[in-house]
Parts: sequence; C-alpha cells; structure tokens
Amino acid sequence: MKTERILLCAHWDSRPWADNDPDEANWRKPVMAANDGASGVAEIVGYGSFFPQQEGGMITDDHVPVNKVAGIPCIDIIPYYPDCEASSFGPTWHTVIDDMSHIDALTLRAVGQTIVQVVFSEK
Repeated sequence: MKTERILLCAHWDSRPWADNDPDEANWRKPVMAANDGASGVAEIVGYGSFFPQQEGGMITDDHVPVNKVAGIPCIDIIPYYPDCEASSFGPTWHTVIDDMSHIDALTLRAVGQTIVQVVFSEK
C-alpha cells in the first residue's frame, strides 16, 4: 500500500453576485467565476516569470478546511495582477464578465507543467 500521496484539486467557485463589477447595476447578478477558481478545472519548464521569487500577500480561501480540518497540507496557486486597478485578482474578478473567454491558456499551461515537473522531480 502506498503511504505517500499527492492530491491535486481544483474547484469551480461561482458566485451569486458580481460585487466587484465596475457597473453597479451588475452587483446583484450572478458570476460564472471562470477565472475565480475555475481556471484550475478549465479545459485547455522556462515559466519563472509566472512564479516570482518574492514575498506577496496572503488570503484565506475555501481550501482552509482541507488544510486545518482534514490535516492535508495544501496551497492555492492564484494569478496575481499587481497593476490591476479593479483587483489584484484581475480585472474580471467578481464581475459578470468572469467567463470562460477570459481564461488565459498560457497561465494554465505554465501552472500545469510546473506542477507536473514538481510532482515527478521532488523527492
């Protein structure tokens, strides 16, 4: 029986309201949330620029119960947009335009290939 395992997980985190939408009329509309969590489940190594070697902020996300309650160490890999006025999570975050057309295939590829490299090369 294997005693060491790696769990890769993602989720689609749709929202009932677009509370960060620039148009106040959209604030009570639902969000597909394609890039707010779903980019990990969307259908789509030189990637150092995607993973800067600097300390950043932190957030509390819905993976915390997996870590704290189940005792499974985990991290979130979240794109960071430091120059975005709307949100450091990007211009579509919590807006009605957060749909599949705004998923960045290059970012998905960078994350996916980096995870594969780490999984198969780390000891």
